[in-house]
Amino acid sequence: MTGDIRTSGGQERDALTGAGYDVDGFAERHGITTAKARELIQRFGHDRAKLEAEAAKLKTDR
Repeated sequence: MTGDIRTSGGQERDALTGAGYDVDGFAERHGITTAKARELIQRFGHDRAKLEAEAAKLKTDR
């Protein structure tokens, strides 16, 4: 891994842009799409507690 998120592979890039978060794993754990998980990260930042809370809200809104 080069450490450059512009040239890193998919999973490595996801971990970097998610501040150590595995975006695919987060999405799967919360029953949301990877795109929705990325949207949450963009909207709420890299605060794990906030992301968990927002993902939980999506489940209860269904």
